[in-house]
Parts: sequence; structure tokens; C-alpha cells
Amino acid sequence: MMIFNAKAITAGAESLPFPYVKGVFGTAVFFLETVERLQKNRENMKELCADTMEIITIVRDRILAHTDTAAIQFKAQCEELESFLTDLVEAVTSRQRRPRGFSAVGKEILKSGNTTDKIVRWCNRLRDVRSNFMLMTTMDTNFKVDKVLTVILPSTNLLA
Repeated sequence: MMIFNAKAITAGAESLPFPYVKGVFGTAVFFLETVERLQKNRENMKELCADTMEIITIVRDRILAHTDTAAIQFKAQCEELESFLTDLVEAVTSRQRRPRGFSAVGKEILKSGNTTDKIVRWCNRLRDVRSNFMLMTTMDTNFKVDKVLTVILPSTNLLA
């Protein structure tokens, strides 16, 4: 279901003039599809997938509400997320390859214990990225509320 939703968000972004938004949405779909094909550690990756969906949903919602300003505001974060997801796909797929040779069994055993630790670190990193998106959204909302209050309640009336 996440892949379907991510593809819908990506399709909706095709008309936007912001390549970094399209890029991060497309990379999110690629990441989700990669996780779906995993044979190992797929369950452990669910949180990463959910966080990724939450982030692209935040970006989509902000862009729908404030097209130009939101897209420009999120440029650096979108580029950071796209880079992280690309690195994550590469790391996940490289960990799925089976080692060959005499020490293959030993490598598999060492790799499996280490994978859980890596997934925890990836989750923490993605939570940091999500927090940055949430912070930008909160700051923007607070600024807009302050602007509205300034118009509704001019400072001269507050002092009277």
C-alpha cells in the first residue's frame, strides 16, 4: 500500500517545476520497491518505510498548500533525503548479496548481527531528517500565525 501511495504522490509531482521534489519522490518509490523485494530483514525495514512515507506526505501537503514557497523551503532537505535514500538502497542491496567462497558461512553470520545495528542507525538518521521537515513546517506555520495576528491585532491596539 505504501508503494501505491508513494507512486500516486510521485505522479502528482510530475507537473511541478521542482526537479528536487520529483527526485526525492521517485527515490522514495525506488527505496520502497527495493525493501519489498528484500529476502532478509524486510520486517526490520518497516519503520524506515513508514518514516519515508511520512516525510514525502509532509512535503506533498506543504507543496499543495503553498506551492512555490514550500518547494523552495524544502529544497535542501529534499536533496539530503534523496541522497540518504539512494545510499540506503545501495547499502541494503549490497547486504543482500550472498558472499561466495570458503568463508561464506562465516561472513553471513557476521553480517546478520551487524545488519540489525545498521538498520537502527538508519532509522535514527531518517528520524533526524523527518524532524528537520517537521521543524520547517512548524516554523512556517508559527510565522504565518504571527503574521495573521499582526494583521488582526495591530501592536498599537495591544498597548492601549
